[in-house]
Amino acid sequence: MTRIIWLCLALVSVQQAVSQEIVTSRKLVIAGGGSLPGAVYEKFVELAGEQSSLVVIPTASSLEPDEKSLIKIWKQRGFESVQILHTRDRKVAKDTAFAKPIDDATAVWLGGGSQSK
Repeated sequence: MTRIIWLCLALVSVQQAVSQEIVTSRKLVIAGGGSLPGAVYEKFVELAGEQSSLVVIPTASSLEPDEKSLIKIWKQRGFESVQILHTRDRKVAKDTAFAKPIDDATAVWLGGGSQSK
């Protein structure tokens, strides 16, 4: 993971009330410009809460993601569940079923991409 991480987004503290999800709090962590210190990752995991569920979106990179490595890295950092959400097909990306894992996640990580795009 030598790519620059431009943005990470943590959506946390989602609670259910009367069979509807109500977002009571959201946190946004923005980091970029090079490698990140461990404290950033630790805080990101903390903000995701207990029984954390992460969705990683690596699509900004020009390289195809190594999904097994990404899952392993994020689990080592403390996430219980990690899903990779990746497509370059706009039709697939617009499909609500494709994006469903985001609804269930306690955190979302958007990986960095090429500065030349």
